[in-house]
Amino acid sequence: MLGKRVGSAAMAATLGMTGLVLAVSGTPASADTGGNCQARVGHQSRTGPDYYRPEGYCTSLNADSKARGALDLSFAPDAYTAWFTQTKVWKVGGWDDYVGVNGAYPQIRAV
Repeated sequence: MLGKRVGSAAMAATLGMTGLVLAVSGTPASADTGGNCQARVGHQSRTGPDYYRPEGYCTSLNADSKARGALDLSFAPDAYTAWFTQTKVWKVGGWDDYVGVNGAYPQIRAV
């Protein structure tokens, strides 16, 4: 696994989350960065460790740009979705038992 593990009871007590929760985080990127995008944290509570994934969405994206969603992680390198150019469709990364999830942010780059 890419992230460090922690028991679901400790994570639930820390975050106060149960069930399937999607926490929207981050702000849309400005138009001068190549598009209007956002990212959010996908969260799934399990009997073992809780699982998280990055999710990204763009309402618009310049023809010469690509985007991805990212998780801001404290104890591991940030996690990302694959780069995408499609708009108005949520793109998601893989689930993992990340610890220290601080939120999500979009990235936009020139192709």
